[in-house]
Amino acid sequence: MRGLGYGFALISALLLLAAWNTGANIAYIIFGGLMSFLLLSFFLCRRSLYKLTAEREPPANVHRDHEALITLRVTNHKSLLPAVGVRVVDGNSAESTGAYLVGIPARSTALAHFRERFPKRGLIALPPLTLTTTFPFGLLESSLTLDDGCEVLVYPQVRPVKTPMVHRQEAMGATPTASRQSDAEFHSLREYVPGDDTRYISWRNSARLGSLVVKELEKEIAHGVSIVLDTRSLPEDPGFEELFEEAVDAAASLSIDLLEQDYQVALFMPSAHVPAGQGRLHAQRILDALARVEPDPPSAGPYLPSTLSTANSSAIMYVSPDPTQWNQGCPLPGGHMIHPREVFRA
Repeated sequence: MRGLGYGFALISALLLLAAWNTGANIAYIIFGGLMSFLLLSFFLCRRSLYKLTAEREPPANVHRDHEALITLRVTNHKSLLPAVGVRVVDGNSAESTGAYLVGIPARSTALAHFRERFPKRGLIALPPLTLTTTFPFGLLESSLTLDDGCEVLVYPQVRPVKTPMVHRQEAMGATPTASRQSDAEFHSLREYVPGDDTRYISWRNSARLGSLVVKELEKEIAHGVSIVLDTRSLPEDPGFEELFEEAVDAAASLSIDLLEQDYQVALFMPSAHVPAGQGRLHAQRILDALARVEPDPPSAGPYLPSTLSTANSSAIMYVSPDPTQWNQGCPLPGGHMIHPREVFRA
């Protein structure tokens, strides 16, 4: 019951008391009318939320400490009655973000959008949705809690980096990769794979063969970089969580920056390995792996990936959240130790 409802109940009680003292029939009639008004409000308020379902559509490409637009779908499964004045809150706190739906007709779905900020990286389970309404008179409030099980994969932050640090290394490895230049020579046709550049689809041959084929261009030399992320935990360091997130952000920012410069980028971590590749889909694979990474148990020595031999021709960038390692040099031959706090532009 809302404040207005308590006031209505107090007036009704005073009217009943006056009816008892005076015995006036008109007072009883008015009191009965007020009670009918209150019961009707209770019935319609509860009925408005009956047979409502709600689900959220998780946003794509969400980064830590950034706002994301979430789409909300509320469906009214009732056959005749609409749902009126429904407020949807993301979570049980009144300070949470949400949306207000004026009316949802019977057997219809209403869409709403609201923004949510995600301060933590990883697979985040969204809190249950709380639907409330004060329809029709604002005297009573009815609520309904629904858990749609929505989860959002939050990527690390991607910030501008000091790219010259990549070129300061003495040698950059070279591996063949398909040219992206418009004047590259035609090599052959192959079947279309999701993620291929649609500019290279051969529409004439696709129509003749009955399936999509793309033009494969001649090979050119492209630089490659292997990013090694040491995820060993430091239980004695109270600020390790912040250092770890900075290291993950640095690995993500370096990867995206290098991919935008047409480097081939590989990612090595104790819990995951993303082979060398290029393009937007490869960037998403790297961000997906970094979004899910967690600190590993501490060990006696630095992380040395056993499969790094497959990328001997690539430059190595070693990222560690351990400050004691920053001034000791890279534990991998020919590698470069990255200070996470010196990666980002001021």
